[in-house]
Amino acid sequence: MSLLAKDFHQGETHLHQQLKVPADLDNPTAPGHSLRYFATLLSQVPLFAIGTLDQQNRPWSTLWGGSPGLSQPLGRDILGIKATVDHKFDPVVQALFGGSVEDGKVVKAGAEGRKMVSALVIDLEGRKRVKLFGRMVVCAIGAEKAEKDELVVGEQGIGEEDLELEKNMIVQLVVQMEQLLGNCPKYINKKALQPAKPTPELVSEGGSLSQEALDLILEADTFFISSSNADKDMDTNHRGGPPGFIRVRYDSTSSSHELIYPEYSGNRLYQTLGNLHTTPYAGLVIPNFTTGDVLYITGTTSIHIGADAAALLPRSNLVVELRISDHKFIRRGLPFIASNPTSADSARSPYNPRVRLLSDEKPNISTFDPHDIRQTATLLCQTPLTPTISRFSFSLSNPSSTSTRTWKAGQYIMLDFSSELDQGYSHMRDDDPRSINDDFVRSFTISSPPPPADESRGSTFTLTLRKIANGPVTSHLFRHGLKSNRTTTAPFEIPVLGFSGSFGFDIARARKMKNDDEAKLVYICSGVGVTPLLAQMDELAAGDLIERLSVFWTVKVEDVGFVVDTLMRMDVFKRIGMGINVFVTGIDNDGSTSTASKEQGGDIQEALRKLERYDGVHVLQRRFREADFTTIFGQQVNRNAETETKHQILICANPKLTTLLRSWLHKLDVEVLSEDFAY
Repeated sequence: MSLLAKDFHQGETHLHQQLKVPADLDNPTAPGHSLRYFATLLSQVPLFAIGTLDQQNRPWSTLWGGSPGLSQPLGRDILGIKATVDHKFDPVVQALFGGSVEDGKVVKAGAEGRKMVSALVIDLEGRKRVKLFGRMVVCAIGAEKAEKDELVVGEQGIGEEDLELEKNMIVQLVVQMEQLLGNCPKYINKKALQPAKPTPELVSEGGSLSQEALDLILEADTFFISSSNADKDMDTNHRGGPPGFIRVRYDSTSSSHELIYPEYSGNRLYQTLGNLHTTPYAGLVIPNFTTGDVLYITGTTSIHIGADAAALLPRSNLVVELRISDHKFIRRGLPFIASNPTSADSARSPYNPRVRLLSDEKPNISTFDPHDIRQTATLLCQTPLTPTISRFSFSLSNPSSTSTRTWKAGQYIMLDFSSELDQGYSHMRDDDPRSINDDFVRSFTISSPPPPADESRGSTFTLTLRKIANGPVTSHLFRHGLKSNRTTTAPFEIPVLGFSGSFGFDIARARKMKNDDEAKLVYICSGVGVTPLLAQMDELAAGDLIERLSVFWTVKVEDVGFVVDTLMRMDVFKRIGMGINVFVTGIDNDGSTSTASKEQGGDIQEALRKLERYDGVHVLQRRFREADFTTIFGQQVNRNAETETKHQILICANPKLTTLLRSWLHKLDVEVLSEDFAY
């Protein structure tokens, strides 16, 4: 924030220029005497995130609260805060009191000047927040004796003589406000808080995180960050997303951990990032709202923009990297827990994008420069297979281009739909919240085999896709696909970013086991998860490996037509030696089907009859069962160096089904390779 609450400082201006923010953007930060306008909110909000600098000028963040009534205005621009705190390990408490925290201690602003204090007043349940900045006037801490009925006394608890030791420590902080700014509700995951008595226990500290700390980070959907513009002002704000949106990696050279997270689209003020540009240090607090555990972190930061950001965290345009210089992981250190920790989708912010993995976390993930487009894919036709599944045929422009190699079986193509769908910047978009952070780049597994080896480049390929409800890209494709079947329609062209990935059977490994009668190739999938196998079927047949293949394919009854089309169109399926097991769901015991399938009427029944007549197909009108897979491998496989390489089991399904299948196969002690439908 600007100290004068009207001009952006040099760091903020730099970010605006780098990210092409309009030059006429106004700074909406209000001066400190506007405190009275926020008095009602301040009296109702149950949580404060507080930031300050320690004696080494390192920023730290903390969380105080649990119930409303934490603060009240004491004057025109004076705010009083009163809260229960962890006086042993809370780094902000220690910084405010100069490192020594004792019962009854009072600290007043000295001749060296008032200590900077930033805060975020936030109502997680109501998705409301206001940022504050000011300077400390006075801070005091004292013990509040606990009532006996709050403690467990007796054999299982504490003794009467220990009652005096069980005290809440109360901080009273008075701050003279200089700046205030209301913020939007984006990315706030709802949580209802209730007070809890902190019983802090230090688990780990230093630059390298403990396993408990790592687990907390990877499950977190919320953290708070404090930063400063030198000694001029500070900022504390919230960051939210889906669990796992904070990524972690270990730097062996410094023996410390690094955090990497995406900066989602916001109000474009870039107050936090502006501070990090001028003063590259940040303090984070990451809470576990279920257990009351808390992770405090301070470290140095780097800001990555554009291609540099995407190289680190693919699909991102703006990324912050924090190298941890110190941390404290505290069990039960928070003065609150959530009575309803976020779990239901309704509690998640609708603006949350999908989790983005680091480039070195997912094998074969590729990054592409969207400004270096040398190929396009022209949609030739759409072949509807079911009401929600279609096969799309494309031709590649400039197929001899050296910038984009031909694909291999099991790879995906990256297509950039931004020119078709990107609406430009919007601060809020409640009608389509996920589009705010959508780059409209999608990866689709190619369902046609690669061109023959004697062809240097292939010019056509097919994608077999399901139309996703509220999915902007697939909906757009389905709209234009049928139009492309008309010769009078203008060509529908999509930029190609490249081919990548590698999901399929290891043919070389399978050939080594060709003479082993026990070696098995097993493909397990749901719905359109069969597409990687379609691309590899010719290769399996050419190597005489298809006789070892067994397929387990589960589909909804309304998608049976897709199965029939696949089997009828590809004769190679008749050569599968170990059987095709098709599990059809959505059929009740009385033979009735789902509403969607009833709308298709006789088409479904005819497709089922065709499927049951197909040689080598075993149709089961139910879901997968664990016993279906013990029939392949027996009750137990004794793993050794040979069995680890003997079988190949691939799973391509939704995450929930993949997790279930993995748990079953783990009991059989066989290795699996899996892929899901995430783009």
